[in-house]
Amino acid sequence: MWEKLKGNPAIAFYSVTVFLGLSLLVTILVDIFNIFGIKYWMVENLTIPYFWFYWFSMPVENPLQWYLLGLTLIVFGSNAGRAYRDNDRQAGPFWLLLSVGTMFMLVEDAGDVRHAVRKMVQGAAGEGSYGYAGTLFELGYFAVIGLIMLYAVWHYRHVYWHRTRMRNYLLGGYVCYGLAVSASFIGSAFHSIIGFTVYEKVGEVILKGLFVRDQITMEAYQVASASRNVDFFFMDRMVEESLELLGVAALLTAGLFFYSKYRGKVTVDQE
Repeated sequence: MWEKLKGNPAIAFYSVTVFLGLSLLVTILVDIFNIFGIKYWMVENLTIPYFWFYWFSMPVENPLQWYLLGLTLIVFGSNAGRAYRDNDRQAGPFWLLLSVGTMFMLVEDAGDVRHAVRKMVQGAAGEGSYGYAGTLFELGYFAVIGLIMLYAVWHYRHVYWHRTRMRNYLLGGYVCYGLAVSASFIGSAFHSIIGFTVYEKVGEVILKGLFVRDQITMEAYQVASASRNVDFFFMDRMVEESLELLGVAALLTAGLFFYSKYRGKVTVDQE
């Protein structure tokens, strides 16, 4: 498999895209069309009767996203090492900075460091969830990681700009992560001040519009909402995690294109 990835790095992105497409298809079949009666079985046996609620947590977010981030970190680090070995003063710092940014992303995603520190900040400020202090802390947290990644992609753009496919996957990964981070911040910002989150409002519209189709599914929605904030979790898990998974797949693919350059596996046309 590793040899196939080095020979055709785009396999990594295509595989994740197909996986997400199939995940969405199964979600539609189960949660909307009740294929094989699975939906009604879930209603009778589960407090939260939604396939997406479980699937987009396990395995989409953890562990799959963690594994891909870890693999991306290894590839980026290998690229940095090879570039420094070849005395490439542009590519070396570029991949090193991307490695640092990816390491922070992995620690954040796997360890929820941001949420843990935010709660401490909120406690020290005497605020509820996502007050002024908590929201501004999160904005600063995202900004630090974002500045590392943006500085690398702008200052060292000569490393990748002439390699069309590597450039497209790299920038595509940035766009996906940018959308996910922006949605995550806007979706929860100033919760305790305004009394609701954007994620809750948008999620409610989508859930009621798509998944509430009869009296049984309406009752199931009401029971699930009383147990967990399913409107929020729909946006947080199904939408945000899908964007992040696409993002890391695109970044990994970009890194593999550069790695394959040293192995002679990718032709100039493929780049």
